[in-house]
Amino acid sequence: MNHNRFNMFGSTAAPGCPGTNPAQSLPLMNPIRVVVPDKELDLAAAVRMNRVFQEHLDAGETRLVLDLEDITYVDSSGLGEMLRALKRAREAGGDLRLCGLYGYVLRIFQMTGLDKVLAVYATREEALTSWR
Repeated sequence: MNHNRFNMFGSTAAPGCPGTNPAQSLPLMNPIRVVVPDKELDLAAAVRMNRVFQEHLDAGETRLVLDLEDITYVDSSGLGEMLRALKRAREAGGDLRLCGLYGYVLRIFQMTGLDKVLAVYATREEALTSWR
C-alpha cells in the first residue's frame, strides 16, 4: 500500500474499503484510515499524530488503524496520544485499532496493560479485516 507521507506520518484510506474507490458514483461513508508514524513516537511525533487523528475525526473518518510496524521507540506522550485518539474516535462512534507491535513496543504495551485497552492486531490486514 502506498502512503501519502506528511510530517513523518502516512495516512491513507485502506484499499477495498468503503469510500476509497473514486469510480463509485455514490461515496460510501466512513472509510478506514491507516495512520503510519515513522520510527519514534515521542513528544514531537505525538503532537503531529494528534493533528493527523483530529483531521480524520473532523472529516467524519472515525475508523482508524495505527500501524506501528516501523516504530522502534514510544514514550508516555505517544501512549497518551493513542488513548486520547481512542477516546475521541469512540465518542464519534468509531474506534482506534493498532497493528504491527513487536519487540520493545509490544513489551511496553504488555507492561502497561494497554494491549488490553486498545484493540491490537498482529498485522495491518487483520486490523482492517476486523472492521468487516
